[in-house]
Amino acid sequence: MLKDAISGLKRAGRIFLSRSGKIAVAAAILGAHTGTAAAVPVLQLDIIGGTYDPITETAVSTENPASIVALGTPGSNWSAPDILAETFYLSVALYDSEGGVTAEEATGLALQVNDVSYSASDLFYGVPPSMATQPPLLGRQDVFPTSYFEIPFMFDTATQTATYDMADATGAVALYEGGTGSFYRVFDVSYSGVAQGINLHFDLFSVDYLDAGEIVRGIFAPFSHDAELTNSITSTKTAVSVSEPSSALVFGLSAVVLFVIRRRSMRGVIPQNRTVKQNPRQVPRTPTSCLPPGLK
Repeated sequence: MLKDAISGLKRAGRIFLSRSGKIAVAAAILGAHTGTAAAVPVLQLDIIGGTYDPITETAVSTENPASIVALGTPGSNWSAPDILAETFYLSVALYDSEGGVTAEEATGLALQVNDVSYSASDLFYGVPPSMATQPPLLGRQDVFPTSYFEIPFMFDTATQTATYDMADATGAVALYEGGTGSFYRVFDVSYSGVAQGINLHFDLFSVDYLDAGEIVRGIFAPFSHDAELTNSITSTKTAVSVSEPSSALVFGLSAVVLFVIRRRSMRGVIPQNRTVKQNPRQVPRTPTSCLPPGLK
């Protein structure tokens, strides 16, 4: 139960507890509850029709366009009024198999989110949030530092769904089943114009600031509850152009090929009206040691 309680805190997106802090919080939980299941994170990301990758612990899809779902669930010191009053950010980061991607590598990118267009000139580089100087809220993500977009939004009390854990029910099926308990926002995403193999990684977070960009209060979708779109971005790599051969060239090559085939097929065939001329140099000579006496 102690393990489940601490795991629940991690999954809720709260930031870094020390060992002593874990013990104190866990003791408080054990003292107040018995048999409590791990909490659903306050913030989650899902993909309509997506699947869950247990290796990367991420909702994934290869669809383009695709619908990303941001979920906000009251809990962990975030009440429903808190969530509805807060400005959240959807981070859209670019990465490939080698890690981060620069703006120059994404020059042709055209991103569309809910009918709003974004280009490479709108990219930030580094680690979200762009307005904070330290500490970086998402610094433990493997995709950062990289180029990314930040899209601000707010949840609406009229848009709710039954609460669910994305890791257990990936695909946003609950959105079609009604219910209340969690707020959600759908982002219709389409994209093109960068090389194949550059993927989109989505994070969800909110921060409050003090002077000099220092984060006072921050919350983010835990690393096991974010989303990615992979392997479906249109490639802009230029293909090598090969001109179509002319008819005369094709005819000439065909004639040469037929000639060679005919010559090879005629080897070893003796016409009936011809005699074979033996090359004297090729006539085998009987060794003198084998000749009868008098012929040597």
